[in-house]
Amino acid sequence: MNGPTLRPTLARVKAKFEDPTEEIKGKKIELCKTKNKGLPGQFLEKLLGIPTSSATLDCSDGEVKLFPLKKLKSGEYVPKETIAITMSGLNSKNINNPDSWEFSSLYKKTANMLFISYIRENDTITYMNSYLFDKNNIIFDTFVDDYKCITEHYKVNGIRNKGNTINGRYIQGRTKGAGGEKKTVAFYFRNQQFVKNIVMNL
Repeated sequence: MNGPTLRPTLARVKAKFEDPTEEIKGKKIELCKTKNKGLPGQFLEKLLGIPTSSATLDCSDGEVKLFPLKKLKSGEYVPKETIAITMSGLNSKNINNPDSWEFSSLYKKTANMLFISYIRENDTITYMNSYLFDKNNIIFDTFVDDYKCITEHYKVNGIRNKGNTINGRYIQGRTKGAGGEKKTVAFYFRNQQFVKNIVMNL
């Protein structure tokens, strides 16, 4: 009987991505547009040897965060949309007593990350660059303040439709779901403040 497939480390994944003999970084790949927005990420994970699983983290020691770029008329590449960090943020059961920072899903998902950017041109995509970010980065301490700010807001105001997006300095809390007890708060990285100004300058 075969055992579970071992997940690679982020360092190993980054090395494979950057290795020119692997022909992943910078190569145009045919990937037709579909309603499945996760297809570029699923395809990349396959190329990088990351097995499909229900594990909390993509790799043995952290998360891979793929994000799309758009090209401005000036020729500059900027993030096209916000990056989801975790859908397991806040809900009706934990809103009044949220997990402490060290035990939160936000901490687990952001303590060690490999960001990879890509650009789409019609039915082709190109994986562009990779950026490592971990809890030793001085910016990471600000995540704690953002988490406290966001959780406190929803603790006081509840999870509701009005005022559904709360911004910390680098992280955003956003309500999701149909309403009532099914309403939850997911966490995202802010585009300009974090992805463009921090990640893309690593």
